[in-house]
Amino acid sequence: MQNLVQGFKNVDLTDDVEFLFHILDTADQIESFQFCKQRMLELLQVKAGDHILDVGCGLGHEVRRLAQIVGSSGRVVGFDYSEVMLKEARKRTEGLNLPIEYYQGDAQALNFPDNSFAGCRSERVFSYLSNPQAAVAEMVRVLRPGGHIVILDFYLDAMVIDSRDQNLTRRIVHYLSDSFPNGTIGAKLPAIFRDSGLDEITIVPHTLLPTYEFFTFIYNGVLNKATDTGVISESELSWWKNELEKAHKVGKFFAAFTGFIVSGRKV
Repeated sequence: MQNLVQGFKNVDLTDDVEFLFHILDTADQIESFQFCKQRMLELLQVKAGDHILDVGCGLGHEVRRLAQIVGSSGRVVGFDYSEVMLKEARKRTEGLNLPIEYYQGDAQALNFPDNSFAGCRSERVFSYLSNPQAAVAEMVRVLRPGGHIVILDFYLDAMVIDSRDQNLTRRIVHYLSDSFPNGTIGAKLPAIFRDSGLDEITIVPHTLLPTYEFFTFIYNGVLNKATDTGVISESELSWWKNELEKAHKVGKFFAAFTGFIVSGRKV
């Protein structure tokens, strides 16, 4: 199974892009994520005629939804570093007659003029960035005064997994968190927003409740790398996975990801 972290860091080099597409499509349908997306929309305060930027738009799920809100007088720009993602996003937009544009580039160096957008959003992207401070600064730069930035990301050290062996689970959680360039970025976003000069900062805690299938699908590849490096033994990982599977079969599997929706207004 593909390593999710390496896959999303190097989408255009992956041999199995359908794996990444499936993850994004499945996540989009999880009820707790849908609730989160609605809360982000409320904080972004989108209205008809607005120009909105989605940084790290992926397959364009939110771009299409936002475009229906801003209407023909508005504009929604989906921005992503991956041409493979953008190609699929454009394909899914064909024939919809929506005010959508897609651009490729680096979130840490946006290729848009100052004060271009009424709102900027980003979702589950900053944990992959090498310089999240630069990315927020760029979003502030292209945002119009009075506009809002809304970002969701996780604090993976606080991942919850119910298991009989909590010591082993803690080791696994920390390994998973450390596998990301910025696995704890969710806790750092409020300070980055303040350092970027944003006002009216709002912090909304969010908990994602993955299904067993989704949890194992996204993390099996990452954990297999742990056994390769000797962080966790093959016997430990096998026992732990079997325990989760047994819990799932009797309806007792439970896991949760803790994240934060952070919003701020440009003065």
